[in-house]
Amino acid sequence: MMRICLCIALFTTLGLPGCTRQGYEPAEPCKGVSCSDHGECGVAGDGTAVCVCDPGYHAEGLECVENVEENPCEGVDCSGHGSCAVDDTDPVCICDQGYHVEGSTNCIQDADPCQGVDCSGHGVCAVTPGGDVICACDNGYHNDTATTCVPDEW
Repeated sequence: MMRICLCIALFTTLGLPGCTRQGYEPAEPCKGVSCSDHGECGVAGDGTAVCVCDPGYHAEGLECVENVEENPCEGVDCSGHGSCAVDDTDPVCICDQGYHVEGSTNCIQDADPCQGVDCSGHGVCAVTPGGDVICACDNGYHNDTATTCVPDEW
């Protein structure tokens, strides 16, 4: 383990780890400090041990802790109907088919365009590729309007 000494004026390493004032026994503040095996122990000017951590780690006291990049999508479930993606640094939902995004992190079911359209009880509501609502009328009935079915007259 390499030791690094950072001593203030009037202190010296005397060739040993730790900083001491001339005439005193050398300090060994790094004795037993491993910096979590991800860095080296050094002695600050005030004689205290400090960890100089490897790249990708930072010091927390006398431990070197791995840097963890925050994930903006952590905890974002898109209401269970989509997947989270990161736009710049913000979480956004990409919603499943039949759902749309509301507030960037919620997927809400699209409204059914046929909801409330009963085709006068004589047909089935359908949506055209262009998004228009029409009734496919039963045999013996025809469209009076796009959403109503009336009896055929002979």
